[in-house]
Amino acid sequence: MKDNLTPQESLQIISDMIEARRARIGTNGFMIRFWGWLVIVAAVGQMVLMQLELFEICWTPWLLMIFGGIYSVLKSRRSNDRSVEKSHLDRISGTIWLLFGLNAMILGFVFLPLLLWLSYIGILLIILGISSIVEGVISRFKPSVIGGIVTNILGFLALLAAKFITGDNAWVLQFMILIGGIIATNLIPGYILKGRYNHE
Repeated sequence: MKDNLTPQESLQIISDMIEARRARIGTNGFMIRFWGWLVIVAAVGQMVLMQLELFEICWTPWLLMIFGGIYSVLKSRRSNDRSVEKSHLDRISGTIWLLFGLNAMILGFVFLPLLLWLSYIGILLIILGISSIVEGVISRFKPSVIGGIVTNILGFLALLAAKFITGDNAWVLQFMILIGGIIATNLIPGYILKGRYNHE
């Protein structure tokens, strides 16, 4: 690669990277939907167990996230085309989602029982919203940006609800807000990608 690029060549390289990233997201739209549905199943599972007053085991549906992570890694390795080098944008995107996943797990399994309680969902949604917005900006995919903004707002609403709404159904409300955020960041963008990919 030559050292001194013209402005047109620089813009073309950036445009090519963005288009390659968008194409990979389109083919990986399944993973966005997969994680969306997995989180919804875990949230509904915990709500059901809590309504049945099985509080000792009500957290166990979230163990699905471990299996989801293993499945994602295996699927990524199997479908990864070794002849296509990852762009800088791919590395940034991968790092964002890795950091989101690690922070969500640490907050959920360590800090939720220690001090977060109802505030966990709000914090999680704020981080998810930011991650989705950055992903959407990187990929120039507006549904991810819009979904991220909606989820970010839902995160702040969840924090307010955690402060002012208590009682038996406080967790149910938190999980309903979580499901709304997942629909905004995962399911709607994921199905839009699926529709676009099927039409190409």
